[in-house]
Amino acid sequence: MRYIIEANGRLYCFFYRDDAIWFCEFKGGVWSETEMLIKGVQGGFSISLIDNEILMFFQNDKKGLVKSKFVDGNVATEILIDSNEVLGRYCAVPCKDGMSLIYNLPLLGDGNYALVSQFLGANGAWGTLRRIDAMRPVAEETFKLIPVADRHFLLFYQIGGFENRLGYKEIYDGEIGKYNLLHSGVNNFGDSSFLATRHALHGAYVTRGMFGSRLMYKKRDTDGISPGIVVADGNAIHNVLLYIVDEKPHLSFMINNSLYRMALKEKDGAQSLLPLDKEDMPHDGHIVKATFLSDSIKEGQFLINELLVDEERPWNIKFLSDYILGSHKKGSPATNEVKGLYTTAISEEEYNSFFAGTENEFLDDDF
Repeated sequence: MRYIIEANGRLYCFFYRDDAIWFCEFKGGVWSETEMLIKGVQGGFSISLIDNEILMFFQNDKKGLVKSKFVDGNVATEILIDSNEVLGRYCAVPCKDGMSLIYNLPLLGDGNYALVSQFLGANGAWGTLRRIDAMRPVAEETFKLIPVADRHFLLFYQIGGFENRLGYKEIYDGEIGKYNLLHSGVNNFGDSSFLATRHALHGAYVTRGMFGSRLMYKKRDTDGISPGIVVADGNAIHNVLLYIVDEKPHLSFMINNSLYRMALKEKDGAQSLLPLDKEDMPHDGHIVKATFLSDSIKEGQFLINELLVDEERPWNIKFLSDYILGSHKKGSPATNEVKGLYTTAISEEEYNSFFAGTENEFLDDDF
């Protein structure tokens, strides 16, 4: 678990190692020395930005669920569940009067997990456990939460069975809508990347067959989901990234140690890909993904949900680092006149223009 977090004008890296959460901060143009933040952490952790606060969720050495709020290098810790039972991965999304916890429970006994949600009030009160779906992990991930705007998120996960299905449900102010299918087939899914704006959804994902892997791209807008584009074939496609620069979507991916970059083009309603370049990545370490969370949108409309980093030194951003570090290299906290992704209110008309029909499809059944 690796995170690069930009919050309140400051930039941090958090990562899990040796049953502990570590962190460092980028200030004065360099990363600080790493410090152990919390020890006795079992099975990793997750981070959510809730009302510009950095909240961590993890299991302690007694397998209890813990929430820690990070402020200026210190944490305020609260035990949410004091239990010896096996817990899943917890993430949080903001909603009225509190937050909604999204997590998985390995209760089904057939390789699937129960994906559930539960309200946690600002006053500490718990709501009813609600079933979202039965799901199967994609690659090494159980699910992905992709921000859209304000309190609007997309929850991506895989449903197993005779066919494997990859899709998402919308979460708006804690309420959860129907399952939207993105791809189905007999092949398993590998690495993936998703990016959502208020006007379009971009998805890139690897399908794994008996004789190789294939990288696919699809887009959803007001016209629906586009036909899939085969971006690349190969046996070692990984580190897939979608990002936006100057309001234009881009796609990158790695095959072995080479990075390929492409621009996504559209003409007469048809999607196409424009190859940009290929470059060999440095051989001084294994390159992996880190989740990127930010409470601001970069000038020039840069938007990304994941970054490529060095596995051993996850603060070392290997690709697109100037977009992340640039404003922080000036020696003062970053400022931005563009409203933040999580604080930009969207009107009902804007919401329904793309994410239509959700308000009548919320789940009301308990788990």
